[in-house]
Amino acid sequence: MKKLLVFLLPLLICILGVKYVAKADELQGVKYSGHVQNVGWQGYSSNGADAGTSGKGLRLEAIKIELMNPSAGMNIKYQAHVQNLGWQNWVENGQVSGTTGSGLRVEAIRIQLENVPGYDIEYQAHVQDIGWQDWVGNGEIAGTTGRGLRIEAIRIRLVKNSLNLKYSTHIQNVGWQQQKNEGEVSGLPGQALRVESINIDSSNAPSDIKVTYQTHVQNVGWTNWVQGGQESGTTGKGLRIEGIRIKLTGNVGDYHVIYKTYVEGRGWQGWLSDGQISGYVGRNLRIEGLMIKVVRTRYLSQYIKPKVAIDIGHNNDYDSGATGIRQEDDMTMEVGSKVISKLTNLGYTVIDTLPSGATSVSDSLIQRSNYANENEVGRFVCVHFNVFNGQAHGSEVFYQTNSDISKNLAQTILNNLVSLGFTNRGIKTDNLSVLRNTTAPSVLIEGCFIDNANDMKRYDAEKMANAIVDGIVNNYH
Repeated sequence: MKKLLVFLLPLLICILGVKYVAKADELQGVKYSGHVQNVGWQGYSSNGADAGTSGKGLRLEAIKIELMNPSAGMNIKYQAHVQNLGWQNWVENGQVSGTTGSGLRVEAIRIQLENVPGYDIEYQAHVQDIGWQDWVGNGEIAGTTGRGLRIEAIRIRLVKNSLNLKYSTHIQNVGWQQQKNEGEVSGLPGQALRVESINIDSSNAPSDIKVTYQTHVQNVGWTNWVQGGQESGTTGKGLRIEGIRIKLTGNVGDYHVIYKTYVEGRGWQGWLSDGQISGYVGRNLRIEGLMIKVVRTRYLSQYIKPKVAIDIGHNNDYDSGATGIRQEDDMTMEVGSKVISKLTNLGYTVIDTLPSGATSVSDSLIQRSNYANENEVGRFVCVHFNVFNGQAHGSEVFYQTNSDISKNLAQTILNNLVSLGFTNRGIKTDNLSVLRNTTAPSVLIEGCFIDNANDMKRYDAEKMANAIVDGIVNNYH
């Protein structure tokens, strides 16, 4: 009977003009075709079968990939790393990636799914002189780059997850939106409308796994943890959600929940996971949008970047910077803003700790540390500049006493600053307020001397910001 229905359904659709939309669980898999040296386009393979050749010394030159029986909005995208060309642009849904007629080998490939809840995409490549590599997935690289080795064959498959979430947000002036699937945006980012409540439906989850969540609500603080589609937040009270935590409990096995929020005036934050705080707690900023996904451990590192606090020095009442050839306030703002922007573009969640007001220097400093602590950052980096007598010059970085992580971060950043031509004044410890009162490993950078003519000639905000960002990224373990 089932086979008969499968046969008759397309016929009925054609006769009656009924529009049929496939569901995610009706996906029949993935199909793909390779363009092979001396062979041309092969017929389609599917669901883990070989495309290309192995043992014949023939290069794969291009590939086309499609989902089988997808519903509206589902996409599969992919990009090839091609001999002499490098990584090409992403293409999708049966478009050609690679080249034909140019005699160029495909050396590596990445594949990703979009709006396909409940599935991972996995693939493995047969590489010249190596053979079949291990399976990779969800945007990881199959093949090699920089070694001049051809991909000869590829296998691609969809893997269904047993844990699939849906979620909804209650929006100011709008009410409850319809449920969204994993990876879709819930809320109205950029429209100045607050998220007031959320619910997460885990009815498709195994009975021994629970999805629990809580929200930080304006004038209320952190609400109790809830689960099973219960509401977290408020409705009818005009209160914004400022922070969100989500985690899996029970027999979670290989699964992790990841999520990110769109914050008023800050835009999309980076992906966080497993109970970390997403949003800006304590800054009176509304969350306007939310995205949630479930991923396996092997793919977690592709999404999750550390949460970093960047403290733009001074720039506050009772806490103004030094004066030299330029104003320190202007320079810390210039460099600090670039650091924040660059880290955000790299997918990091960045908490800027500059207070909106202060009653004293001490209050300004303690607000910075408290804000970093309240948002549970993993690193704290404070940007400053030096002034002395016009003769002193160079860069130095202060770190927390008895913190090897802080010390190593200070040394890495300093090395990068010295590579710009500044004199190495070393890494140092001191009983500075922001280092003493911040829980996370912390450093305070004195970029150069703003009253020294030679230092100011070397100063370049873009290069200095790059040096700091590189130090953070390459010293986070």
